Amino acid sequence: MRAVVPFLIFQLAKVKQYHYINPLYFPFAIISATVFNGFVKDMKIKVTKYLIIFISILVTIYFLFPVIPNTLDSREYKDTKALIGQVKKIKLDLVTLNEGWCHYDNCFMFYADKPVIANSKTEIVDKINSDKPFSFVMSKENFADIAKSIRQNKINIIKSNEKSVLFSNFKNI
Repeated sequence: MRAVVPFLIFQLAKVKQYHYINPLYFPFAIISATVFNGFVKDMKIKVTKYLIIFISILVTIYFLFPVIPNTLDSREYKDTKALIGQVKKIKLDLVTLNEGWCHYDNCFMFYADKPVIANSKTEIVDKINSDKPFSFVMSKENFADIAKSIRQNKINIIKSNEKSVLFSNFKNI
């Protein structure tokens, strides 16, 4: 309403000469600035209120109905994450087969800050049979395949779960 008054005065004046209009510029500027400032403050308060209400509704929905499903990441590494406690304790390099390297390296680099070195089957067999200590991680299927071609006394299983085996080629690691 405050902004309408100066416009009304300008429109009602029959003679639109500068010396009639100039005295109205200052009050009009003050009134316009006050209206604009009040509008901006009201708008900020309204937007803030609506934003808080909207976020509260989203948080409530999230806790009542988990709308965001578990990611592929959490399902893929569910079994492997059980090995992380033991992996953190190992001071040696961790070795795996080339075919499972990406899975184990991503999991252990992210959760245990431990890189995994990829090797072929023959390289792993050579490392297991060597006199140098190594630690290994691989799927149970690959472990069973490799275990056929090495001496059983060279395998020290550190931890095993449903899909993976963590082992070394020395007893005291």
